[in-house]
Amino acid sequence: MQDIEKYRQAVDSLIEQIKTEFKDDVISIVVVGSWARGDFIPGQSDIDLNIVIKTGDSSEYEARIRTLANSIQKEYLSGFSNLKEEIIGTSVTTMNEIKSGNSHLGGGFVYYDFLNSSKILFGEDIRDQILSPSKEEVFASAQGCIEGILNKYNFMEELLKADIESARKHFSEREMAELAFAMFFRGSSIFLATKEIHISNKKQILEEITKGSYPDWMKHRLKMAYNYWIHWKEEDLSEEDVFDFLKMAYIYLKSLNSLIAS
Repeated sequence: MQDIEKYRQAVDSLIEQIKTEFKDDVISIVVVGSWARGDFIPGQSDIDLNIVIKTGDSSEYEARIRTLANSIQKEYLSGFSNLKEEIIGTSVTTMNEIKSGNSHLGGGFVYYDFLNSSKILFGEDIRDQILSPSKEEVFASAQGCIEGILNKYNFMEELLKADIESARKHFSEREMAELAFAMFFRGSSIFLATKEIHISNKKQILEEITKGSYPDWMKHRLKMAYNYWIHWKEEDLSEEDVFDFLKMAYIYLKSLNSLIAS
């Protein structure tokens, strides 16, 4: 298991550099995802920071902060294996965008994920200033997100009938694992958002699906995925297992999409 303390040092150092570099421009720094939820896996997970600034060009700030993040990553996390090249991801939005409803933090089902599972690392708690979406907006964004994922990976239809050599043309072994877990758990979280249930923790998702009136295939497949995830936290899966798992995840996501549309 890789040293999580190095990740903490990297995050703390980046926050200090952002505060020094931008001083009074930064209103809040908020972390989401596994780092905020407490189920971060060193070497497997990444860190998603959202920086809220008073005003200005958010894309310009984002480019400058990403440069800082890349430098911090090289200093503290160089040599750490990880699924993604960018271990520390950064996004910037302005208070004007938040108050006008144009910030990515308030987009459809993402609003509740941000509201419920984010953690303030610096500055003000701006979450109560984000405009809440309507039920219709939540449903449409959730449905659109799953359809977007299926469209992006529509070549998986061919991989369902292919061998692992074909899969290697598109994914590394670890990328296959990451995508499979995302399809199972992110997909399930998005599906639950269409039912006005907003959770993103893997264990909570499994518990919700297990106790709810959902199809047996859904409960069975998600339980299997959770067991795979518990195993994967400690030890990599075999390439053959990962490929089969990815195919199951794709079929599972297609089935979720059909449930939403029905």
